[in-house]
Amino acid sequence: MRYRSGDMSQQLATTVTASRAAGAGNVHPEWALLHPVWWGALVLLVVNDQLLKGNGIVPAVFTGKLSDLAGLIVAPVVLAAIVVARSRLAAAGCFATVASWFIAINISPAAARWCEQLIAALGLPWRIWSDPADLLALPALAISWWLVSSSATRALARPWSAWRRAVRFSAMALGALACVATSRPLPPPAVTMPGSVLSQAWDSAPLQVIDIHGGRAIGQLDGSGWIGPSVHVDDTFYALGWRFLTATAIPSGEQLFRYEVRQERFQPTLAADGQRLFVITAPLHRNSTELLVALDRQRPQRLWTTPLPSKRRWRSRAHGLVHDAGLLLVPAEDRLLAVDPATGAVLWTHRGATALGWPLVLAANVYVAGLDGFIYALDIETGAELWRHRAGSEDAFVLRPWRARPLSGAQGLLLYGTGSSLVAIDGVTRAPRWRRKGVQDAVIGDTTVFAKLGPASYAALDVADGHSRWRLEGEDLGTSRPILAEDAGLVILRPHASRLHAHDLGTGALRWTFDLEAGVRVADAGAGRVLAGVWAR
Repeated sequence: MRYRSGDMSQQLATTVTASRAAGAGNVHPEWALLHPVWWGALVLLVVNDQLLKGNGIVPAVFTGKLSDLAGLIVAPVVLAAIVVARSRLAAAGCFATVASWFIAINISPAAARWCEQLIAALGLPWRIWSDPADLLALPALAISWWLVSSSATRALARPWSAWRRAVRFSAMALGALACVATSRPLPPPAVTMPGSVLSQAWDSAPLQVIDIHGGRAIGQLDGSGWIGPSVHVDDTFYALGWRFLTATAIPSGEQLFRYEVRQERFQPTLAADGQRLFVITAPLHRNSTELLVALDRQRPQRLWTTPLPSKRRWRSRAHGLVHDAGLLLVPAEDRLLAVDPATGAVLWTHRGATALGWPLVLAANVYVAGLDGFIYALDIETGAELWRHRAGSEDAFVLRPWRARPLSGAQGLLLYGTGSSLVAIDGVTRAPRWRRKGVQDAVIGDTTVFAKLGPASYAALDVADGHSRWRLEGEDLGTSRPILAEDAGLVILRPHASRLHAHDLGTGALRWTFDLEAGVRVADAGAGRVLAGVWAR
């Protein structure tokens, strides 16, 4: 048999490459990026995180585990390919890095918060829920290791072609993006004031306005560009986007104004009084200062601005801008500022030993949570510390899908969660009033706490003593946040992807139902109204 010289050279090169690749411990993780098993895991990760999570189509317990399983197959291969690991030892180091990170964020809320801040600095807001049960997904690393360890064999069989190189680089980019830009982060905390609203209609349009008393649609709003939070004042709905603030009349849906910022963006926090809206703007350039801004509520005009102190200007101030008792309370990392809402003048500043957040006014005092696990009571006139109460470890104040703020106040009590318990203490004396064990999550109102006790177990608790009024069993609400409409005596639940249920707060009796389209988000619009909007994809 005759061979052309080019064929013999190619065969010789292939033989040399094969002998090198077959050497002890050699791997080619970039070839694993072409394997259908890896692509299947990538598709599962994207579909689950972007389409299934939070829509009620699949129970939340399953969507969470699917993300973990698929992510642990995709991520180690991507990391090994990016660092061009060529030995089994180097590949094992990549796997150990992914496994260590996964274990850390699931057993330590502090590690999860640090990771959130790091990724937010890259412009990708992310919410991580620490759950030790997610460690059950670690065996999925075996599938990923099989893909990488067998990559040398696949490297021998086929040379790199132009289309394979294109697929390889596309896979690396898509895999890295899918691992970082996972499911949409939950909306920011609601503003704790009368008429507040938590908008969950991310980039959605339109929004139905539902009468909370009868469960019927009474109007529509344009929800495009909204990311929340929002406030409802005097039949006007104000909502934030990254660059826009819109004012819309309810229920007519008429847009009253749209205010745009150009060289800055809005931080996800918003408050209001009878005349003004209060926002925080973040500069597009990190060497500039964040500003607390007061806007005229009737027209988009700045009334005053106040610079805010900051050590880390990339950190989002989503820890609770609050207007109460004639003060504007502004958390600024390790400081809490009390600002005159009329002039923007700083009345007092309290400086703590750690980051502070989620302030509230109760019993003529100001209370604020510290990330060191303490609750601080401050004098409302001077900001001087009156006392501190240890709520738990540094991981005590952990956000949950329902509990947008870890420190709440009602009926003279301070309520906070520690692990799987909900605790109430006296706001003046710090004396313990009640503790309810087994509470995994809760929505806290003025008179009622609606608590999650298990995957399909819920209870309406009395704020005064923590006793159960009634229980609801057998239906999993997932991360869909209940709406407490205490003025109407209702709690609005979403036990199904396509239906709202309104239950009597006193008895638990079903009062009405409302059919939704698939993929709808629900929000409280205040004044006896609920918003429901299609979550645009």
